[in-house]
Amino acid sequence: MSESNNKQYFFWLLLLLTSYFIFQMLVYKSGFSGVSGDDFFRALMTYEWRESPYLVSSSFGLISVLWFPTHFWITGLIYSLTNNLVISLTGVSILFSLIGLFILFHLAKTLFNRQTGYITILLAGFLPWQIWLGISMTEMTMYFSSILAGFMFFIKWQKDRKPYQLFLSSISFLLATMFRPEGWLFEGLFSAYLAIFFIRNRMHLSKRGYVIVSMIIPCLFILSWITYNFTEFGSPVYFLQINKTAVQNQLQLDAVTSYINGLKPFFLMLIVSPVLFLLTILSLVICFCSLKKNQRNYLIFILAQLAVMVAASIYGAGTTAAPQRYVLINIILLAPFAAYILNLLWNKRYGYIAVVFFLCIHLGINGFKS
Repeated sequence: MSESNNKQYFFWLLLLLTSYFIFQMLVYKSGFSGVSGDDFFRALMTYEWRESPYLVSSSFGLISVLWFPTHFWITGLIYSLTNNLVISLTGVSILFSLIGLFILFHLAKTLFNRQTGYITILLAGFLPWQIWLGISMTEMTMYFSSILAGFMFFIKWQKDRKPYQLFLSSISFLLATMFRPEGWLFEGLFSAYLAIFFIRNRMHLSKRGYVIVSMIIPCLFILSWITYNFTEFGSPVYFLQINKTAVQNQLQLDAVTSYINGLKPFFLMLIVSPVLFLLTILSLVICFCSLKKNQRNYLIFILAQLAVMVAASIYGAGTTAAPQRYVLINIILLAPFAAYILNLLWNKRYGYIAVVFFLCIHLGINGFKS
């Protein structure tokens, strides 16, 4: 890449990230208070950590069981340095939302090309839920960044087969498991893929031991958390049982048929962004047969995770607070396919007019909703 191309690349990426940050600040200054009551409780738990550092909180009943402590370790440490609770939590969300978009660009660029990366940020970065979570006091942007980094390094490893790329991917998925239980779904698929890869390629342990290590690393927190649940509550999946009970009691899911529960993730994705959701489906139909192996593997990962989410919804797991945030990562991960189709259209004669028109409508709707 020439020096002029490098400068142009950094200019457009910096412009997009700066525009996103400015828009974030406008929404924050307009009186944004939080995506749900979770913001308030997470602030309380961060305050508790600053006052008396803990491994797992025991002060907030069910919340202490349902929420992993990693977010509070980080924000509590920052709060002890800044002495400002709101800025500590919101500042972390803002920082990781920018990091997440930076990684998303490189993920789309690795999957397709640089132009697709720019369009991906325009499609997914300015979604209202992305903006709101980016200035909330929740752990979601830290979780999103971990998932995106895991996939980015994984795709790079599929191309280059460099061990350090797989190590970085496994560490990223480990971090994802430490923020959200949905991260366990991605990690399970990641480890399963590596196990199949190891077996199919008949790798000798001494020669390809890094694959085994990378398969084990993301499981470390999962093993620790289920051990804690078993030791403290007598069941390794106690936190999931509590979640199911709480959701069913509040939403009365027993009165809803199973297939309706199973469709919930797709309904939520449609609510988050009808335009992007429908464009993504259309894009997958158009480009599926032309996808390369690494692109198809990436897509299978996301669809498999969605399938497990559907099964979990049928089982009764879920949330009663702002459920749209739990499917936002799926829309973000699928956005490069929609961006790729728009990039192809851009290169057609007069196609750029249609792409610019579409992006203006998309961004206009998002700005109005935000």
